[in-house]
Amino acid sequence: MPACRDWCLASTPTQVQLNAVASAGSRFYAVGNRGTMLERRESGWRRVLANGLGHRSRGLLDVAATDDGRRLWCCGVRGELGYYDRKTGAVGRYAQPYDLSSNFRQVAVDGVADEERLHVADDDGRIVRVDLENGDPDVVGVAVPGPNEPITAAFDLGDLRFAADTSGRLYQSRDGRRWRGHRLVSSVVTGLAVDADGLLAVTRGGAVYTGIRNFCELPDRIEGLPQGVRSQDVDGAGEAAAIVGSDGTLLLREECDRFERVAVDTTAGLSGVAIQRDGTVVAVGMDGTVVEGHPRE
Repeated sequence: MPACRDWCLASTPTQVQLNAVASAGSRFYAVGNRGTMLERRESGWRRVLANGLGHRSRGLLDVAATDDGRRLWCCGVRGELGYYDRKTGAVGRYAQPYDLSSNFRQVAVDGVADEERLHVADDDGRIVRVDLENGDPDVVGVAVPGPNEPITAAFDLGDLRFAADTSGRLYQSRDGRRWRGHRLVSSVVTGLAVDADGLLAVTRGGAVYTGIRNFCELPDRIEGLPQGVRSQDVDGAGEAAAIVGSDGTLLLREECDRFERVAVDTTAGLSGVAIQRDGTVVAVGMDGTVVEGHPRE
């Protein structure tokens, strides 16, 4: 429950918009405009990247970690793509694979560093598949699972890949080449995640679909969000799931209870959220805003 955590607004070394956040090991990493990347240590937030992945700063829109937490892959504006290696501090940039220059909105990663596979999705409804061979990225194909609508969510879960788009469609694939999908809703799907109840999806229309286990059956439950909440992102870990909204709303549920609003002292729009296995929640958004929720001992 929200009351089982201590919530605070964290101090950060930036005022740029933060677009996404991911956990790696015991730390959180947030990315945002102007190529910013921040790292959360025990002592607080510090800047890891100030000017992006290369000498020409481009905004970063999403971040995901390898399974071993060593490498953070980022994607962003005009085909930006690359990584930050937590162990060595190295930065690799592989922008505009296949000469694709539209905005990469989503990146999903499966596997450990140097053996990972990426699925990077753009505003034209394309999903780029990238394998690493001897540590170097190799583009192995580009799929268009739907009607060229912007992909709004993508992640890998074991041998399954999931994606969603602005047309309200969900997609599933085992190999990243052949995708099957169906229309879940008539509004934009803004986020996908997995918690103990299965796959869940949140929509711009203010609904949460939970317990999505296959595309042949209806979800277990459809839950309405509080009036006026425009969801931006969702994440899940174990029994917990969290949703953030563009009005600064943060919602949390545990043990399949209903989503409850967390009282946070901010009106800044929130755009990304991540939950660690220990229950720690971090949400990020406009003006360098970071909200943290730490479980009480």
